[in-house]
Amino acid sequence: MWFGKNIMTKLGLVLAMAVPALAADVENEAFPLDPLYFPGASDDANAQELWSELMKYKLWATSGFDVGNRLEVKEDKGWVGTSDGDFVMTGPGAQVGGPIIIGGNVDLQNKGAGFLTGPLRVEKTLTLNTESEFYGTVCIQGDTVVPTRDDWNAEFINGVYQNVHGEMIIGPTEATTGACANDKVAFVEKKMTVPSLKSVTYNGNLVATGNHQINVPNEEGPYDLYYESVTISNDSKLHINMPKGGRLTRIFTKSITFGNQAELQVMYDGTLLSNQEYEGMFMIYVSGDIVFDNTNDKILQGTFISSGTITTKCI
Repeated sequence: MWFGKNIMTKLGLVLAMAVPALAADVENEAFPLDPLYFPGASDDANAQELWSELMKYKLWATSGFDVGNRLEVKEDKGWVGTSDGDFVMTGPGAQVGGPIIIGGNVDLQNKGAGFLTGPLRVEKTLTLNTESEFYGTVCIQGDTVVPTRDDWNAEFINGVYQNVHGEMIIGPTEATTGACANDKVAFVEKKMTVPSLKSVTYNGNLVATGNHQINVPNEEGPYDLYYESVTISNDSKLHINMPKGGRLTRIFTKSITFGNQAELQVMYDGTLLSNQEYEGMFMIYVSGDIVFDNTNDKILQGTFISSGTITTKCI
């Protein structure tokens, strides 16, 4: 997966740049959260439940999304959601797959967008445009604003938006403008949160210039690295070289900077993994904001967790 140009997400966000997201190495095995914790968790079991819920999402923003040009998250794996914010398109060309659960409004601002697999739940208003396509079960609990154009005559027919030629724009026949039951489309997660970081000791700064490689030892348990700051310089690559089969690797830092055309990619025994081969074994936690500046379709693998704002843009 890659994130295209000018997406900005606000206030408390998890960003998984390649799915699947982080999970336990073995099914039903607890994920090693420490040094992360959920302040509101009642016990360790509850913390694991909160982590599992969060990791359903490849893109989560507690307070909403401002989406610019060509956001592409086409895979049907992983959810996209916000608890009470809006999903606002300020640029054309978004292509989003997987379940989409929005606690506020979806405003496409006359920009073309495709929700490729669904399902979709919108708690408030859906503002459409004439170039958007929706697939899967669509639940609009608020109003639906239909665009007006001289050359476009469309209406909702049995909850499905159709043009004069009978072509389905929101569809299939399960689509609805009402509040679907939870067994059709999940309800909005109102209590979702990102974890906090305990007090840790940071060890210097990581500056990746050219082709920079971190070699992960072939040992048991997670491999954790702590840096004051991480920088991937312009036109540089940071490779995380894991043993064959992978080993959960986590970087904890106060700040991270991505230069122009920077890349971040996982390797197994010196062999680079494609996004399709990447298995969700790498995480970066930043105690602050993250800015991806002028990524321009470069490979960025990993799950990024920020206590602040994550911005991805292309100048």
